Amino acid sequence: MTTGETRFDPVVDNYRNVQPFVTEQRTIGEWTTEADAAAALDVVLDDCDLFDIHKEVIGDLIQPLPGQRCGPVRIDRILTPKPQLLRYGWDYGAIGVETKRSGEPIGPALNQMLDYRRSVFHLAVADIWLGFVFLWPARSQHFATESVMAHHRVGVAWSTDHYPLTLHSGRSVLTVDRTGSISLGQIRAGRKAGHR
Repeated sequence: MTTGETRFDPVVDNYRNVQPFVTEQRTIGEWTTEADAAAALDVVLDDCDLFDIHKEVIGDLIQPLPGQRCGPVRIDRILTPKPQLLRYGWDYGAIGVETKRSGEPIGPALNQMLDYRRSVFHLAVADIWLGFVFLWPARSQHFATESVMAHHRVGVAWSTDHYPLTLHSGRSVLTVDRTGSISLGQIRAGRKAGHR
């Protein structure tokens, strides 16, 4: 090897390539408490006016994993679609949102969200399953994490100046732009079972 020539180091070079994705596996924004993050979500949802918001909803884990205790669970928000969203073609039913303060690792929240997908929640009018569960505020994930999330219909939710609300699970589920224009994605993930 001549002077000034660099050698490929698989550990260092692969770390450099992966590092940007590692930092995205935390919640985003500048909310120092979960309550602040939830309040910001509520403002976004009120402005979009597409969902009825149900706060701190209790449910029951009815499909526990082997060795997992069966008992009550509580999700931060359940969103039921309003008629105008149904007219746009929304067919995912009620969805859940778990909120976390900024800078939190997403792994524990994803585990909670997977439990919520195996739970039935109790609204005043009915007991419901959730079509999706999203983590607020977080950006889309990559590689295997994104694939597993999409298959289990868990995703992330975020807001920007141009897009006040984005729900994403493998691809965009719902995007609302600042003019109020709505874009719904066609989600195919999570419909297959068993061998691939």
